[in-house]
Amino acid sequence: MLKWSESSDYVRRYRALESDGAAAPSTWSMYPSALPRVATSRLTMYNLTITDLSSFAVQALAWDAGLVAINRSGVFAWTQVYVKRQSDSMADIAATFDSFVTSPSQTTRECIGGPNGKFLRQERTDYSTFSAKVTQCAVELVSDVPDGASAMFAQDALSSTAVPVLLLRRHVGPNTNETNMAIHTSPNFGRWPWGECPSPSQPSGLIIPCDFDLKGVYLPVPSPAMNVWLNDISTLKQSMASTTTHTPSSSIANTPSTLSPTPATRPIEDSDATNRSAATLTPVVAYIGGALGLLALLLLLWCCRRRHRRAHPPLLYFEPFVELHATPKGLHAPARPSSARPAYSFRCAPPSAHPFPALDASNLVLHLNPSKRLDFDTIERVEVLACASLTSMYFGYYCDRPVAIKGFATSKLHEINQRHLDAFTDQIRLMASFNHPNIVALVGFAWHNHPQSLVAVTEFVSQGNLLEFLVAHPGLEWTKKARLALHIARALQYLHVMLCPSVIHRDLTTKHVLISWPYAKLSGFSVSRHTHEEDSADTMTAGVGSGMYMAPEVLCESGQYSVAADMYSFGCMLVELDTQTPLFATANSTSVLLELLNGTRKPQVSSDCPDAIRDLAVQCLEADPSLRPSAFDVARALEAFIQQPK
Repeated sequence: MLKWSESSDYVRRYRALESDGAAAPSTWSMYPSALPRVATSRLTMYNLTITDLSSFAVQALAWDAGLVAINRSGVFAWTQVYVKRQSDSMADIAATFDSFVTSPSQTTRECIGGPNGKFLRQERTDYSTFSAKVTQCAVELVSDVPDGASAMFAQDALSSTAVPVLLLRRHVGPNTNETNMAIHTSPNFGRWPWGECPSPSQPSGLIIPCDFDLKGVYLPVPSPAMNVWLNDISTLKQSMASTTTHTPSSSIANTPSTLSPTPATRPIEDSDATNRSAATLTPVVAYIGGALGLLALLLLLWCCRRRHRRAHPPLLYFEPFVELHATPKGLHAPARPSSARPAYSFRCAPPSAHPFPALDASNLVLHLNPSKRLDFDTIERVEVLACASLTSMYFGYYCDRPVAIKGFATSKLHEINQRHLDAFTDQIRLMASFNHPNIVALVGFAWHNHPQSLVAVTEFVSQGNLLEFLVAHPGLEWTKKARLALHIARALQYLHVMLCPSVIHRDLTTKHVLISWPYAKLSGFSVSRHTHEEDSADTMTAGVGSGMYMAPEVLCESGQYSVAADMYSFGCMLVELDTQTPLFATANSTSVLLELLNGTRKPQVSSDCPDAIRDLAVQCLEADPSLRPSAFDVARALEAFIQQPK
């Protein structure tokens, strides 16, 4: 069987076609003019925009996010495809004819054509078992799509130079409850009637059947191939930016994006002396302006880092991807309900025991960055993810993008007072100031007609927290875990050094690190503070944070947090990464805290821990805060560990 006969890895296929010089199909221009944020939000991590991508890369990005075009009553739109297994990407959804067991009620038709000389198409189908045994994807069943009147399952018979064009079609079976959806991939939206074979000269693409039962399905995992492609585009973009100030960002791709074409520029006429003079002066002005801008940037960086005595190497934001033998499983987005009504109401709030003043200029909510305010009616809560004493975290949607939504718990609204609202507002304002690929991004905030309805909307990180991840994947090698540790260290670098004033996290634990393999993102900023905040009652750590992770100086009655306390917590996290078990899981918490306070007990790595990681953990867990390494020191050590010959 040839490479693409039963493969849905269209990321690799589109990249190979682009490398071979294939032309983008004109039918792509019929697709919606913009991708949903579920796809484009991924570009932020690579410092890219959609215009940096070629047409092939745009279509690959859409596919990798589970977005497939559908023709609904003559209007093309994007629809979301889900996977049935938590660890699957879109490269894993192709059905195989090995699973399509032939019987009197289930038959195939062998057709002539394609690189392999022959290929299979579904004919008769046993609908009672087809969805459960054959399909690997699921989509919402829609009625305003014309019947495909074709086979709903077929092998790929396209030539190596043909470009697949993806379209979701509806298939109506002969009896009730025998309707399903399938992804067709033939160029020019081609299809052939059920029970017939295409002519050998006609291109016939893969047909991928999908279930329409959305119970227990998941958003697809980002594929390693797309990560590598985006990383390569980002690297090329940075390289080109360092050598010229004239090259537009969209020129890094072989072909301009179908979604956002770049307007052509008018060439300079040789006969126009004025234009020639301007062309001569433009590089000079650009170089002078660039030099002044660089000088200003260096001055700003020096201001932020003036406390550090030693120079540090530049950050390596995009390291090579290391793939696990089995893609890690984890928490994925629950299926979206077919109803447009939110599963949880935002609007109705019971009377509060602490009446709030009307929203006026004195209310901190109104001082939040207005550019981050979202339309309240575009936010939909679907499922509770976690609950705290006064707040709840939900999975939901903002403008069809999967997001996490934090707000006051409906059952606790009678306990909310102005101090609680101000603290939540401060957390939103703090998160709005962050911009780092290893920190969970704030999408925005919203409220309806009362302060208690305030919600924070963040990106949804699909595979749960680091503690759950480690427990679910025992025996991970440090060559893989070190990259997760490095991502956390880079987030701390950003908070401790690159921000002015610095930010102290104050509750750094494996529960506040979220995983979207192969990336880790820091979250949990409800008790984080700027270093310039002097309120001793607030900076005291008693009652905030997680006791097992607290530095000895913090556990003392008079102790206050510093960036060094965050580094102690990072040392505890290294121990958990090594042992892959919760810190002091079997011990009495009260006695452990006393031993930690007295210095008679410390978190310990395992006997199998690599020496470099062991030494780093020991340094982070020093009782004297001044002896602990900085986030820069830790990141540098982890980079050296990752890059050393194995």
